[in-house]
Amino acid sequence: MCTTEELPISQLNKLYTMNVTFEKRNRVSRQKRLEQSRRLNQCPLCRDVQYKNLWYAPDSRLAQLIDVHHDKISTRLCPACDMQNRGVYEGVLDIKHIPEREYDHVVSIILHEAMRDYGDNPQHRLLDFYDHEEGYMVTATSAAMIYRIGQKIKSEFKSCEMQSQYQHEPYPLQMTRIAFAPNESF
Repeated sequence: MCTTEELPISQLNKLYTMNVTFEKRNRVSRQKRLEQSRRLNQCPLCRDVQYKNLWYAPDSRLAQLIDVHHDKISTRLCPACDMQNRGVYEGVLDIKHIPEREYDHVVSIILHEAMRDYGDNPQHRLLDFYDHEEGYMVTATSAAMIYRIGQKIKSEFKSCEMQSQYQHEPYPLQMTRIAFAPNESF
């Protein structure tokens, strides 16, 4: 391998010219990209940002690079906020007979998995968590998230049973049921 000190002057000049040309071309294309304004949508409720059909969290790198004077920003509800406003969800987790001493652990599993999913896609969110017939009901914008939460609870508590089904009508819905044995002793 030859170092630049060992190259003849004509080859060094050629390398220098190629490098300068490449730097100029790269600088020009970078400048053109910066001069072109981006077309963005921003959700007025959660402040998520849509760019090229993908939604980004408000604290993402893309959201931090928004130039309000240069970029074209429209206001539009994101799919997750739209679902919440319409009372629609894609996943339901029904948890029955949670032992009282395990309630905090179950809730922490739900929140941890939801935050992990939100980190991957800000449109994956928990919509509601409420008391329901001897247990709790969790609704979410993502069917896959509900299924993963159910799987995680099942793996943590060997004595609970899990049933999951996906329905297509009247709208797509992942229904996952977890049942702890009543008066379970650990």
